[in-house]
Amino acid sequence: MDPSIRDSYIHVGRDTVLQSSPLNNKQLPLSSSYYAEADRAPGVARYAGLGDAHRRQEDHRVHYSQRKKAVIVGIVALIVAAVCVAVVVPVTEHFLNKPDTSSEPGGIVDKDGNVVATTGGNGSVIILEDGTKYTYINPFGGTWNSGLLNNSAQAQWYTPPLSEEFHFGGKQGNRRRQGSRASGSSENGSSGRIIGVNVGGWLVTEPFIVPALYEPYANGPNAAVDEFTLSQQWLKEGGLARLKQKLTQHYDTFITERDFADIACAGLNWVRLPIGFWALETIDDEPFLEGVSWQYFLKAIQWARKYGLRINLDLHAVPGSANSFNHGGKLGPTPPSTVGINFLQGPAGLVNAQRALNYIRIITEFISQPEIAPVVPMFTVINEPYLPTAIGVPALSAWYAELYSEIRNNITGLGKGHGPFIGMHDGFLGLRQWENYMPGADRIGWDVHPYIAFGPKYTDDFSKIVPGFCNAYGPQIDRALANNGLSFAGEWSPAVNDCGLYLNGVGLGTRYENTYQGNGNVYGNCTKWTDWTKWDETMKSSIRQFAEVSMDSLKNTFFWSWKIGNSSQSGRVEAPTWSYQLGLQQGWLPTDPYHAGSNACSSAASSYSASIAATTSWSSTFEGWKTGDTAAPYTANPSAYPWPPSSISGAGVAVTNMPSYTRTGSISKAPPPAWTESQSRKPNPTISNWAQKSDNAPMYVKVKGCSYQLDQYSVSGIPGSWPCSGSAMSKRKTTSIPTPTTT
Repeated sequence: MDPSIRDSYIHVGRDTVLQSSPLNNKQLPLSSSYYAEADRAPGVARYAGLGDAHRRQEDHRVHYSQRKKAVIVGIVALIVAAVCVAVVVPVTEHFLNKPDTSSEPGGIVDKDGNVVATTGGNGSVIILEDGTKYTYINPFGGTWNSGLLNNSAQAQWYTPPLSEEFHFGGKQGNRRRQGSRASGSSENGSSGRIIGVNVGGWLVTEPFIVPALYEPYANGPNAAVDEFTLSQQWLKEGGLARLKQKLTQHYDTFITERDFADIACAGLNWVRLPIGFWALETIDDEPFLEGVSWQYFLKAIQWARKYGLRINLDLHAVPGSANSFNHGGKLGPTPPSTVGINFLQGPAGLVNAQRALNYIRIITEFISQPEIAPVVPMFTVINEPYLPTAIGVPALSAWYAELYSEIRNNITGLGKGHGPFIGMHDGFLGLRQWENYMPGADRIGWDVHPYIAFGPKYTDDFSKIVPGFCNAYGPQIDRALANNGLSFAGEWSPAVNDCGLYLNGVGLGTRYENTYQGNGNVYGNCTKWTDWTKWDETMKSSIRQFAEVSMDSLKNTFFWSWKIGNSSQSGRVEAPTWSYQLGLQQGWLPTDPYHAGSNACSSAASSYSASIAATTSWSSTFEGWKTGDTAAPYTANPSAYPWPPSSISGAGVAVTNMPSYTRTGSISKAPPPAWTESQSRKPNPTISNWAQKSDNAPMYVKVKGCSYQLDQYSVSGIPGSWPCSGSAMSKRKTTSIPTPTTT
């Protein structure tokens, strides 16, 4: 491999397979090596392997009868998928002169005297933000509303409108099932399940999701391999104006209002929205485009509100990188490695963690406002912090405890209706690692990423893949729901190998073809898995079944990702199993995700004559404090989770001798929405950007006169002399926890 092209992802070696893992059961249909250490780490990095060859075990092969080809099922799937396709005509062609009151009960007269619908259901016509008309075909009884602060929209019959609480894991009440799919029927007490999708590659670009952005710069010693180096390329071409022009064009076109409408039409009820810290600020030599992506997050809030979707806001990239992956801002030299991780790791680990606390505070203040909170009821504070070989549990535990204190003590208070769920990633150690962490804490959701695509040994045999996944992940998630509380797959995909353009990184190959880091085995030719135009119904139905059992096993899910852009070279999607949009259109993803995710593992077990491990730990309801229904009994324990942490790996010095920030800075706030003229020509609402007026503590800032690293990603040592005499390090202040309030 050309050493000038940095490796994107590396295998994650494991010493042992835990004895408690269901994968040690030799009766199971798939070898423990295939779902290597799933019990310990359900979802190693999106691009990290699950174990080296010398740690593999022999397959316990079980023969299953072949499934029959489901041609008719596939045809039906394609027909149903077609229903959720927008019908767009030029807005100048005609306006709605007389809305159909059965489907468009709301409307206003615009400034030209035309009647324009402002709310409606299945079959209604919407004037999109770009002026085109969109026929809203939602077979799940969904409704939309274009009021700027109107929360009456409902994505589907089984999802409550934004004006009501989302009861995680519980019952949503007695709802009549509406829409063309089941007119007149009812299903009582629909479960509070997240059936979501990521809009990845939009506000944090990723080469395999938007390959056309990277292909012009893919070759040579200075190839663009992440948003950091891509931004540098554009800055070289034309400075800040060029960078802003290119990224704004991407933001404007890759994800639009139509995508949010289509997501609701597809039966999905949540959107996980990744953003980078540069949505708020950049410093020193960071080349990212500052502030612009935040404006598109504000657009996303309005689109989600219009179609009844809830947002899990994901701080996908933190300063210094928490994982050294290309989606973490800047790719490290041999990720995941300690070299490219400078968040809670290395000489700059503390200052970058303190910067991240600033951004989390700013974001939490913004989304906790009553005008925003119903649309953004979850905030995942970090994506994929890499613990197996870097950072470490003590440091991340201390940082999690500090941000929890900042959010719950100083901003939101406790209990339902007081700020978002706080999403915390498991750090690739598995959820058992966190079962006894911060017991009694208010509304924490645990994020895992259960990919199998990056962990050879590979197989193309779905009779092994499907039951194996059920047995590997079903019991784990069930246990996590019982012990940890809300647990969700923040990312997942039905990809069974790492085939796909740039999936492992720009200029890198694949494990499947043994062209990536030389893993030693060739499993096949990737063309079979990337040329989706040649897939027959057997292939599509196999992938669809795997997707369905994934939804069943993981319970609360966010597919990665809604859309994969076309390659500029081939003119088509080159990583097809990662695109929900394409899979829905072409028939390898379910058209009814609500029902597809119910009892799919049992059905698969029957079709393969396989046994499926029981999942009986969780009672389908959470303890009240886990959802904010009752008082949270958590008591802060600074001795167990000191801030700053007692040590930071890779720093080479004591924490007291590391560069640090001081809390003496003025408060920074996120820009609020700047509304355009509403259709009704009524005065536009004004909202603030700071929910808790009493939260007036200073921000973390540099100590004046002290030395800091200019490059937060290539850090070789401690600059200057530390401790620096500018100011003492900040310690956590003791504050009383607000009295819990429930609604």
